[in-house]
Amino acid sequence: FPQKPGTLNLPAIRFEGQSRDPDGALRFLRDSAELFEIPVKDVPAEFSGSTWLPATSLSLAEAGMPPTLNLTTGDNLTRTLSLQADGLPSEALPPLPDSVPDGLRRYPEEPQRNTSVGPDGITSTLTQTRALVPVQAGKLVLPAIRIPWWDTESNSEKVAVIPAQTLNVTSADGAAMP
Repeated sequence: FPQKPGTLNLPAIRFEGQSRDPDGALRFLRDSAELFEIPVKDVPAEFSGSTWLPATSLSLAEAGMPPTLNLTTGDNLTRTLSLQADGLPSEALPPLPDSVPDGLRRYPEEPQRNTSVGPDGITSTLTQTRALVPVQAGKLVLPAIRIPWWDTESNSEKVAVIPAQTLNVTSADGAAMP
């Protein structure tokens, strides 16, 4: 994966080996091939993200949120965020934002990174799981998560988004929300 703009020159591929012909005689094999130069473009000036993410596809998903977003103080909520990209290794994926409002405690687990190579190229996933526990009643807003990335097929910036969500938290002693 190129780290700077310019021309990337890959060294020649060399092969050396041995084989036996039908008569059992040993033959030495040797071959080499020169590779081509690869032009590497600079990050476009119009890219607004802080981490350069050139990919053919990038998606952001969330799991574990209650369907009604109604909770009671002390409830345990496990929120899992997953970022998946085609064309990048998982090490290139940035950590996902983990800011939460006051009134919500967070207990993060170790992020999980996975990279797989298939016939269509490289696919990577970053999964971050956090236990969230509301400790005060009220409306608690989980901020939106926005990940700008560069679509290498359309040569344009796109943004993967999980919208902001408001948790409606009631007190465990039955008191109404403020």
